[in-house]
Order: sequence, then C-alpha cells, then structure tokens
Amino acid sequence: MTTSKVVAVPFPISAFVAARFEHSAADYGDLTWTAAALNNLEAAGRALEETARLVRTRAELFERTIGALRQPADLARAAAGLERRSRDA
Repeated sequence: MTTSKVVAVPFPISAFVAARFEHSAADYGDLTWTAAALNNLEAAGRALEETARLVRTRAELFERTIGALRQPADLARAAAGLERRSRDA
C-alpha cells in the first residue's frame, strides 16, 4: 500500500463516523431485502403523490393567471362589440 492510500483511507472513515452514520447499518438488524424494497416503494409512492399535488396546484395557478391576463382584453373586446375567437374555429 502506498503512502497516499494510507493517508487517504482514514479521512472518509473519520467523516463517516463524525456524521454519526457508524451505527446506522446496525439499526437495520431485522430488515430484509423485501422490507427495504417495500419501504422504498412506499416512499416513492408518497413522493409521486406529492409531485402530482404540486403539479395540479401549479396548473390551477396557471389557469387563474391566464384568466386574469385575458380579462382586460375580453372586456375591451366586449366594449368594442367584438368576441374572442374560439380556438376550434
């Protein structure tokens, strides 16, 4: 082993211990691969639900913003006797 490797090895181990992760593996004594996978799937499901909620909220905000931006133009058209063109037309 070279001197650089001897010097390099203690640093990550010391950082790991200083961050108090040294016992985290021992806390999973009865954890199985199946339980770990199910925990990860549950966490992923919760994250997807939260993301969907945020996207719906953003979409609602976008629709309200577009409505507010269109309102003055619609009022001006109504005052001028014009109607807003339909997207289907």
